[in-house]
Amino acid sequence: MTFISKKNTFQFLTIILVILNFFVSNLYAQESTIQREDSLLNMTTSEFAQRLKSSQKGEAIFFEKIVLKRAKDHTGLVDQELGRRFSKEENYEKAHHYLDIALDLAKKNNDQRRICVISIIKAKSYMLDGKNEQAVDFYTTSIAIANKNSYTSLKNIAISSYISLLSQIDDQLKKALDMSDALVVSLEKSSDRNTKNYVQMLTTINDVYLEAEQYHKVLQYSDKGIEVADSISYIKGLTDLYIKKGIAHYYMDDKDLSQTFLIKAKNLIEKNTLENDFHQIVRVYYFLAKHHYDKGLYTEAIQYLDTIINFIKEEDANKLPVIRSYYLLMECYRELGENKKAWKYHAIYMDLNEAYQKSEGKTRNRVFEKIENADNERIALEKRNKEYAQIGLFIVLFVLLIVGYSFWRKQKKNKTIFNDLISQIDQLESQQQQKQEQEKKIPSTIAIDDDKVTAVLKGLSKLEKQEFFLRPDCNLRTIAKKTKTNATYLSKIINAHKGKNFNGYINDLRIAYTLRKLKDDKRFRSFSIASIALEVGYKSDKSFVKHFKSKTGINPSYYIKNIETLKNNAA
Repeated sequence: MTFISKKNTFQFLTIILVILNFFVSNLYAQESTIQREDSLLNMTTSEFAQRLKSSQKGEAIFFEKIVLKRAKDHTGLVDQELGRRFSKEENYEKAHHYLDIALDLAKKNNDQRRICVISIIKAKSYMLDGKNEQAVDFYTTSIAIANKNSYTSLKNIAISSYISLLSQIDDQLKKALDMSDALVVSLEKSSDRNTKNYVQMLTTINDVYLEAEQYHKVLQYSDKGIEVADSISYIKGLTDLYIKKGIAHYYMDDKDLSQTFLIKAKNLIEKNTLENDFHQIVRVYYFLAKHHYDKGLYTEAIQYLDTIINFIKEEDANKLPVIRSYYLLMECYRELGENKKAWKYHAIYMDLNEAYQKSEGKTRNRVFEKIENADNERIALEKRNKEYAQIGLFIVLFVLLIVGYSFWRKQKKNKTIFNDLISQIDQLESQQQQKQEQEKKIPSTIAIDDDKVTAVLKGLSKLEKQEFFLRPDCNLRTIAKKTKTNATYLSKIINAHKGKNFNGYINDLRIAYTLRKLKDDKRFRSFSIASIALEVGYKSDKSFVKHFKSKTGINPSYYIKNIETLKNNAA
C-alpha cells in the first residue's frame, strides 16, 4: 500500500510539473512576443522596413498587425515591403492591396525609383499568379522608368522577367532571345555580378533559352548561376538552376544527368522552406514523373504526379505546369489500362486547358462558366436550406439542357468544318496531281526577272518536296542556308511570293501535311497527339494543337475521330 501511495504521489507531482512547465513556457512566449512587438513599434521607418524585408515565411500576418499599430508611413516604404512579404507567401490579394498604397504614396512624392521598384514587385506578383496581361503592363512601365532615369540594375531585373513572359507569346520568342543575349552581356559588366539578383536574372533568362530549345546555353548559364548561388548560400536560386539543368539534360536525352540534378533540387526543396515554391515543386515532380513514364514505370510516375495534385491550391489549377501534370497523369492511367481514371483526368485536363487558352486574351468559355456557376449555386443552396433542393435541381437541369444544346451546335459546326476540310484536301490532291502531270509535259518557266529570287523559290519548292518542314531544326536560318541566301532576304521573298510570314508558311505546310497524312495513314491516326506533334516538327503538343485549330477551326482529336468513322463507314 505504501509503495502504491508513493507511486501515485510521484505521478501526481510529475503531472503538476508538466502543467507548470506548460504555463511558464506560455507566459514566456507571450512575454517574448510582447517584447518583440515593442521593439518593432519603436523602430524607425527605415529600420522597420529593413526588418520586414528580411522577415521569414509565415510572418506576413504578424507584421501586418505591427504595421497597423505603428504611425502611418508617408514614404510608402513599409507598405512596399509588406506587399512584397505577402507576395512571397502567395497571398496576392493582400500583396496588391499594400503595393497599391505604396505606389500611390510614391507617385504623390514623385519618387521615380520607388515607383519603378513597386512596379517590378507588382509585375512579378501578377506573373506568379498567372495574370500575364497585367504583368506585362507593369514590366513595361518599370522598364520605361528605369531607362529614363538610368536605373541600370532595376532595368536588368525588370527585363529578365519581362523576356520570360515574351517567350510564351506567339511570334515574340525571337525578340525575347535577342533581349536575353543583350542582357547576359550587360550582367557581366553590372554591379549585380555575384549577387542574389544576378542568380535570379540568370534563372529567368534560362526560361527563354529552354523555350527556344537552346539547351547548351541553359547549361552554360546555369553553371555560372550555381557557382554564385553556392558561394552566397542562396538556396532558392540553387534549386531553380538545378531544375533548369535537369530539364535541359532531359531534352538532350542525358536522362541520367537529368535525374541527378532533379533529385538534387528535390532534396533542397524538402530540406528547406522556400518562398514562392510552387513552380519549383511542380517542375521537379513533373519531370521526375516524366522519367518514370519514359521507363514504363507508370505507378511510380503517378506517385510523383499525385504529390503535385495534393500540393497545389485551387487557384493554381489553371496554371500551365499543373495542366501538363493532369495530361501526364491521364497518359499514365491509360498505359496501365485504367480507362475510368484516364477519362477522369482527361476531362479535367480538357477543361483546364480550355480555360487556360481562353485566359490568354480571350473570354472564358461560357458553357464552362455556366456549369461552374450552376454547381456553385446548387451547393450553396443545399447548404443554406434543404427546402431549396428542388429549385437547385431545376437550375442544374436547365444548365445541362443549355450545355447539351451548345454541345450539339458545336458538334454540328465541327462536322461542317470537317466535311469542308475533306473536300478541300481532295481538291488539293487533285490539283497537285494535275500540276505534276503538266510539269512533266511542259518545261518549268517561272516568270520572275530576278534570278536570285527564282533560285530561292526553286530551292523552297525542292525543300517542300523533300518535306524538310517536318524536321525540328527547320527554321529561318537553316532554310536560308539551304537556299543559299540570308535570313532577311529569305523572309522578304516568302512574304512577297507566298503571301505570309515565315512562321505562317512553315505552319501551313505542316498542318496541310498532317491533314493528308491523317486522312490516308491509319497507323498515323493511332498515334497520340504528342507523338503526332513531334512527327510533324512541333516541339510540344500545345503548339501543334494551337496551330492546327487556328488553321482548321477544329481540334486534331476531333478530326482524327471523324476520319476514323468515315473510313470505317466506307469499309
